[in-house]
Amino acid sequence: MQLDDLTPLAVYCEKEKLTYRQVLAKALAEKIEIYYVFDRWAEVAYVLEEDFINGTVTDKNFDEAPSYIEHAYNICDFILLTDGYLKGLWKAENDGNNRLYFEELFDLGTPEGYVLANLNRESDDDAITDNLFINPNPSTSNANDRAPGNAPAKPSTTALKVIGLLMHHLAKSPKYASGTTPNKSQIKELLLELAVELDVNNYGLSKVDERLLAEAMKYLETQKN
Repeated sequence: MQLDDLTPLAVYCEKEKLTYRQVLAKALAEKIEIYYVFDRWAEVAYVLEEDFINGTVTDKNFDEAPSYIEHAYNICDFILLTDGYLKGLWKAENDGNNRLYFEELFDLGTPEGYVLANLNRESDDDAITDNLFINPNPSTSNANDRAPGNAPAKPSTTALKVIGLLMHHLAKSPKYASGTTPNKSQIKELLLELAVELDVNNYGLSKVDERLLAEAMKYLETQKN
């Protein structure tokens, strides 16, 4: 789906003779989709709430957390507003505030179980209403347009255990060991090589793999008898 497939909110409301509240209701019922279109560069980062609760990370080193998720957007990028965003817009309308600001919007749309850890933007004070666009035909949407509200699922503890055990098995070879522990960088390179060899899309492997590997190693330590 392209940007010109979307209709500005104000134009859609006028054409369909709908109020802003009625448009939100249709989006919550999944009859239409509402997108936010970026009018400038922005970067949004989330971290699992339990990482803060357990003291794994602080406000100063959140970017080192295994659960760290970062999204960067350029002008004219657009994201689908998920239920968290839509309900936040509905609440803002209830409170008489339909000029929600950028940071408020992304705080409302934080994925479940995560917290908004960092927000960088050329300007933080612009209201977002004018940047809302409508897709009247949800079947035309693309999974790549999904918002950060659809965060990657947290790996299961079983998956972390399997990954940790395989890492220690690889570390039996000096190439994949760093002292007495697995070498995350070398294992990451192995994963990238295997993706090429098996003709598998390597999306995500170069960005989040080392955090995932670190999380697996940390979890494995808690499982020792």
